Parts: sequence; structure tokens; C-alpha cells
Amino acid sequence: MFPPERIVCLTEETVEMLYLLGEDRRIVGVSGYAVRPARVRKEKPRVSAFISADFEKVLALEPDLVLTFSDLQADIAAELIEIAGGEDVFPALSRRKNAKDRIVSADELIVAQPDIIVGSWCGKKFVPAKVAARPGFADVPAVRDNFVREIKSPLILQPGPAALTDGLDALAAIIEEWAAATRSAHVERTRNSSRGG
Repeated sequence: MFPPERIVCLTEETVEMLYLLGEDRRIVGVSGYAVRPARVRKEKPRVSAFISADFEKVLALEPDLVLTFSDLQADIAAELIEIAGGEDVFPALSRRKNAKDRIVSADELIVAQPDIIVGSWCGKKFVPAKVAARPGFADVPAVRDNFVREIKSPLILQPGPAALTDGLDALAAIIEEWAAATRSAHVERTRNSSRGG
């Protein structure tokens, strides 16, 4: 049937896109992680998690179309860091499609010495203090200078409108805050050295 009248969205960004297009009446089931727009949690039945779905619930909804997951987080995080004015310290990892191939060890992170660490977990809260408490992390510039930040996963890990609006804004704000702090520290060091010389 075209156009489809009964759509199940197993990804959050497809839900948001259909709402923005004014086609939310076609949605009959959504991912449990769908939070944009906020009213979706009240209006639509949840039929899936991040990587699993209740197939009986999906089939019972008799969908004409099921929109599913695409592993694009690496590309998205790379497109947003660059646009926001940042530089990825692990650029080769963004070319790896599987999440398990993009895991960074603690030692690799310590060697990379990032100025900013941005964490985002699907369905979990990112806790900067836990990152900072890891052995050897105290000397990492991001930890030392208190630039370990969270951006909520619905804003940055989905290939939809939120990543290009709120997610990009959040990432740019973190990078701008770091740049301003760096400039301020440089000015202070310059003043102190000119006073001493």
C-alpha cells in the first residue's frame, strides 16, 4: 500500500521526522526511546528497545511499513564534531561501522590527551565523575580542566533533525565554552609573565 497508512518506527529519528512532517497519524508503534516530540510517549505504543523489538506487538499492529535501525552513530558524531568546530582525536574510528569496533581503551584515551570528552549513552545517564575517577585520567586535559560533558543520546546519536539542531547546538556550546576558557587562561598567563618580566 502506498503511501503507507500504518507505520511502525523502530528508531527515534523516524518518529521525529514523521511528527515534523505532520504525518504522526500514520504512526502506530514506536521505539521505547522515542522522546521527541515529548507527547509521543503518551500518544503511541512502544514496541521496541534500542536493539530489540517485540515482534508479536509489531505484527499485531498490522503495519504497512516498518522503519528500522541504521548504524550511523559514528558518521553522525564525526559530521557534528567537525561542523561544531572540533577535531576528533580518534578520526579513524568513525569509519568503523560496528559499535564494538569503535571502543577506545583507557590507555588509548590517556595517550590521545583530548581537551574535551563528550559522553552519550542510549538509555543511560553519562556520569562525568565516573570518567574522571578512572586511573590515569587525572592528567588528561579534559578531566584536569573539567571538560567532561554529557549530551543526551536523543539529541546526538540519531540521524534525524535533533542531531542537526539541538545536538549540534549542544556540541558547539561545549566547544565554544572550552575555547573561551582556553583564551582566558592564555590571557592570564600572558599577564602574569609580563608582570614577572
